[in-house]
Amino acid sequence: MSDAAASLDANATVKAVPVSAKREVCYEFDTKATDAGVTIPYLVSINGKIQSKLGKLDGTRKIKRIVDIGSKVALYLNSDVHPDHRSTPVYAVEVGNNNVLIRITEKTGLHADLRPVIGQPSTSCSPGLDCYQAPLTGNIWMAISHRYSEAEAQKLLATDTPAEVRQAICNIYRGLRSARLQIALPGAQKLNIAFEEGGNAQENIAGISTTTDVLTRTHPVAFESLFTEAYKLGITDMLVTSCWRPCYGSIAHRAALGWTSATSPHQLKKSKSIV
Repeated sequence: MSDAAASLDANATVKAVPVSAKREVCYEFDTKATDAGVTIPYLVSINGKIQSKLGKLDGTRKIKRIVDIGSKVALYLNSDVHPDHRSTPVYAVEVGNNNVLIRITEKTGLHADLRPVIGQPSTSCSPGLDCYQAPLTGNIWMAISHRYSEAEAQKLLATDTPAEVRQAICNIYRGLRSARLQIALPGAQKLNIAFEEGGNAQENIAGISTTTDVLTRTHPVAFESLFTEAYKLGITDMLVTSCWRPCYGSIAHRAALGWTSATSPHQLKKSKSIV
């Protein structure tokens, strides 16, 4: 008899430890409608708890997890991955006896009726696999793109931001009546800013508002960088042609972290009027 066997107590209580069966959940993204390789940041939620570190959708276009049968799995995408922004879990599915494949296909155009939810599994799947189809539309991009408040803007702006610039930026997140803004410059002049309606947002999100939905989803620091440089240079007229773009360009534009205009500080120095 081995030492290990000899140490066992024949009268000890036997405790049953249940082991749940495991299944694979796979989210597969098709974003060829706008950019086949866009690197969407994501977090996986299992039974309401974040179960993984921040990931980015790679060349496989797949997110895979092994979970217990009966688990509820969902995703946080785009700027919704930020700890302060996790308000809209999407593509939630409850795992049954089969493995799960969820094919998410991006669609351009206006589709206000489509939601980021899992419907009924397809009947064309192979045995042992539940397949689902789900959309990714401009309206869904809007739902997973954080809308900043005036209070958030106040916290994010640098302490040395000129007071006139700070006030103007806060006006954006408080709500503009029109797509125009003025910033008082030193002396008697003013910086007149006009925001062009974003064609990308207008073409892909039903009922979108430039002032309410587009400008407020642009990171306040992007406006701070642009307006502060213009303020310092004494620029008097500016047309901002590109803010939050949900269905175009890199993830920086879709998360509204990119530069708000094609105009760089170097270009600003070339002219007193930027169009």
